[in-house]
Amino acid sequence: EGGGSLGACLSDTGPRRRMWITATAACGVLVCCAVLASTYAPPGGLPSDLDSLAGLGGGGDPRVVLDSGGYSLDGKSEAEISSTENRMLDAAKVRARAEEHHVQALKLQGNSKEDALKAELLSKKAALKEAAARTKRAKSKEEKAAALVRKLKEERRKHKDNSSKDQSKEHDAKKNIGELRTEAKALRDKEGEEEQQEESVEGTVSNAKQEIDRLKRHADTLSDEAGTLHSKARGLMRGSRDRTERARRLDELAGDKEREVREMRGKVEASLQERKAALEDREADAKREEALDKRGAKEASKEAEAEAAKATEELKEAKKEKVVAMQQLRRQDQEGSLAADAEREVEKDVAKVERAKRALKRVEEKF
Repeated sequence: EGGGSLGACLSDTGPRRRMWITATAACGVLVCCAVLASTYAPPGGLPSDLDSLAGLGGGGDPRVVLDSGGYSLDGKSEAEISSTENRMLDAAKVRARAEEHHVQALKLQGNSKEDALKAELLSKKAALKEAAARTKRAKSKEEKAAALVRKLKEERRKHKDNSSKDQSKEHDAKKNIGELRTEAKALRDKEGEEEQQEESVEGTVSNAKQEIDRLKRHADTLSDEAGTLHSKARGLMRGSRDRTERARRLDELAGDKEREVREMRGKVEASLQERKAALEDREADAKREEALDKRGAKEASKEAEAEAAKATEELKEAKKEKVVAMQQLRRQDQEGSLAADAEREVEKDVAKVERAKRALKRVEEKF
């Protein structure tokens, strides 16, 4: 395990390798100092200072008193004393070198700590760079998410527009069905009248078809105008400042349409009077074409009923499409209050159009 750690440290080229080399060098210096001290130390051990070394002869005074023969009073010769002093000086030098090596080891240790701090600083800088990169990536993801949200909002708006178109188609289909049923009823009524007044069948049916076509075209125009009013009512949700003014304009438009219906009813009544006079003039010719007139009225009634059935099927399909569109809208939009306000505005416009349709129906019944 120790060999593995040593190999890992030697293979590392970063600050950890420099720290390990510095610590190893310091340990080596300390070991060398210990070996030198043990080599040059006297047999009695290494004294702590020069005073203790000088006092090895047995006294507090380091000076040695010699007699006339070159011997000290304690029986040691001058050569022995000189040798002892030299060994003490060598030991002092060894101690000084050991202290110097110790100081160098401390310096190396300080350098290793400095290298460690530098390595830590570099690692923190690298961590900061990585954090900045992560922040940049997070910002990029946030921008992509915002773009996706905008795209989803645009798709939801498109679904709303498609739902409005489907609702308009459904309204038109209902209107066409009502018109076709009204036409069928009118044709059946005309057939009964023709059975009673066989003389006026041809003129009545021809004029009735023309008038019904004209009324149908006018009703289609009113339907388009109702769709325009519906879209304007939808626009009221988006602009609260001019909402009152637009509502007033819509009311004025609805009033204009009602006036047009009243004028149209007057024209229809006048046209009926004119046709009545024309029918009286053509009574003689109608007798000869009685059978053909009956058959033509029946065929027209059957054709109107077939068109009504076809329009009913189209209405069912439109209802199915509306259900699907409404389900999508419920999943995508929770703004119920605004939608309810808009629907109420649209219902008001639809009520105005229905009044116009009832006026047309009264005209057709009179016809």
